[in-house]
Amino acid sequence: MKTAVVLFNLGGPDSPNAVQPFLFNLFHDPAIIGVPQPMRWLLAKLISKRRAPIAREIYAEIGGKSPLLGLTNEQARALEIACDDLGEIQAFVCMRYWHPMSAETALAVKKFAPDRIILLPLYPQYSTTTSGSSLEDWHRAAKSVGITAPSVEVCCYPESPGWIAAQSALVQKALNGLSNIPAPRVLFSAHGLPKKIIAKGDPYQWQVEKTAQAVVDDMKIDGLDWIVCYQSRVGPLEWIGPSTDDEIARAGKDGVPVVVVPIAFVSEHSETLVELDIEYKELADEAGVPNYVRVSAVGTHPSFIDTLAGLVRKAVHHEGPRMSGKGDRLCPQSCACCAFANKALHIIAVIAWMAGLLYLPRLYVYHADAEAGSEFSEKLKIMERRLLRAIMNPAMLVSLGAGGALLAYQDFSSGWLHVKLTAIVGLLIMHMLMAKWRKDFEKDANTHGHKFFRIANEIPTVLMILIVVLAVVKPF
Repeated sequence: MKTAVVLFNLGGPDSPNAVQPFLFNLFHDPAIIGVPQPMRWLLAKLISKRRAPIAREIYAEIGGKSPLLGLTNEQARALEIACDDLGEIQAFVCMRYWHPMSAETALAVKKFAPDRIILLPLYPQYSTTTSGSSLEDWHRAAKSVGITAPSVEVCCYPESPGWIAAQSALVQKALNGLSNIPAPRVLFSAHGLPKKIIAKGDPYQWQVEKTAQAVVDDMKIDGLDWIVCYQSRVGPLEWIGPSTDDEIARAGKDGVPVVVVPIAFVSEHSETLVELDIEYKELADEAGVPNYVRVSAVGTHPSFIDTLAGLVRKAVHHEGPRMSGKGDRLCPQSCACCAFANKALHIIAVIAWMAGLLYLPRLYVYHADAEAGSEFSEKLKIMERRLLRAIMNPAMLVSLGAGGALLAYQDFSSGWLHVKLTAIVGLLIMHMLMAKWRKDFEKDANTHGHKFFRIANEIPTVLMILIVVLAVVKPF
């Protein structure tokens, strides 16, 4: 069996000339700037042109290009070695904003002709702006080149043991190298996001804080002084905080050394090599911080590679289109943009829809025996109208919308899926018939007796049982 593992990361310019188009791709992403076209295109052009000179200076500090592709390739090769027990396996690198991007990687994966595909973002914490954007772009590209192999996406792994162990070991090493008095303050620094993105239900901040807490718990250092903070703040929007630069300034006022941990980055790039190592180091010196130490990114740390390999092994045996480091959803329900939200929304909507499909025919049973124009008949008309319009119609639309989104990750070669979709069409037909019957009752023009509606009541039940069995058992 041939397995393709696609590793997703941000990407970075490979030359000074690539800086501006890289920035354009970044700001043209609807997950970053959520305005409609052509305004998003115009904004991306303007912002990338204005920021390109500064960005070139930043990349000049590290040799004129991003090291991210080379480092990600190293992780890919290390992962292949760690997963050599899975048969023929090849890891592919897919960058979001510079080459190789989804279209190029999808072609390479298709040429490899895998039997299964594991989609593995190198973002331990999920965000719609990182993992979500990358996976959505991948699915578009995979569909366009005709990839049909089933895939499983790993949405996040913020507390996976190996990832935590790697971070813990690196932080502990940095702390052991300090003999400062007072004790240092650990700053777990992650890339920031505008507050409005988090307010919409993005789970990123919650997951970052879970990672930091897990690292602290793993180190078991009594009285450790630590805080989670966020870097790379730009633009006029209000960002989540506290900011890393503010925390460095506070450490200077308190007269304590700082150990800065890139808690959401797995590889070195401009935000670690320039922002943390150069810009924030200068800020620390100006603020009077006694000692400034930056912990390295995990890179190919054996424990981190073990985590990635473990996720691949779990994904190989996982039922369903996606999984987290713990298997199913790990985010609280308040995180409406969790990668599992579509599935949860789909299930809730289906339950509401099915409840209506089962209850409405029962009302018709009673209505068929009610005298036209009677108080009871008029009361039933109100109940039927409200049930259909306020509950069943919205639930049906949400069921179809969320279910349609989930279909993007399904293997259409499976026979059970075709039968399930046929059964869903049957439910849609029943829904339309019930809407017609309601209009007949509304006009006092019903011609069917109560026995007819008792039989009609059984059809959604049979279809529902069939759909559930097919979805759970997948018999063929």
